[in-house]
Amino acid sequence: MNTTFEDTPGSSAGMSPGMGVFLTFTAVIIGAFVLFFAFSDSIELADEENGSDTDLPAKDNNTTETGESDDDTSTDSTPADEINGSDNNETTDTTLDPSTETLPTVPTLITHPPETVKVVTVNGTNISGLAGASATLLASKGYVTSPKNAARPPIEPSTIFYKDTYHDDAKVVASSLSAPPDILTKAPSFILTLIANPEGVSDYHIFVMIGTDGRIPQQQNN
Repeated sequence: MNTTFEDTPGSSAGMSPGMGVFLTFTAVIIGAFVLFFAFSDSIELADEENGSDTDLPAKDNNTTETGESDDDTSTDSTPADEINGSDNNETTDTTLDPSTETLPTVPTLITHPPETVKVVTVNGTNISGLAGASATLLASKGYVTSPKNAARPPIEPSTIFYKDTYHDDAKVVASSLSAPPDILTKAPSFILTLIANPEGVSDYHIFVMIGTDGRIPQQQNN
């Protein structure tokens, strides 16, 4: 006897089209999840191999692990300059301090002791007493003095004559009489002829000729 088998509704041959679509959609969803997790694992693995950790805070490129900056390798000379008291931005002040400025050396006067210096004061004007007043002033400073009159008054230019080695002494005499130093000149050989009565003064060292120009101020007798 021949038995005939009929397809049942649950067999694959008899699967409805709707069931096929559902299974296909489910397979696609599962495949998408598998690909997503596989891709995520690949990214994490790549990050671990490259030594990066996305969960750690960003590393400051300007600092090393010790917290010190390693970007600037140039040497900062500012602290050394401050210690040495120098500043590269400052210009050198070449102005001399008045307190340290070297003043010109004034030549030292070479003079004789006043008591060894003999000075003749000669009145070359018509005003009496001028030679005596000047002689008195110089004698108060220790000089040996003698007042005289000029041989041929009046004498216009005032002059202080000095013999050899008494130039500096003549400067001091001029200063004592408030006379300018430019009236000093070396005594000529005929100096005694300018004096009316030259007796006793031939060995004198300085001759003060008081002229009418007033360059040797008039002295007052005390």
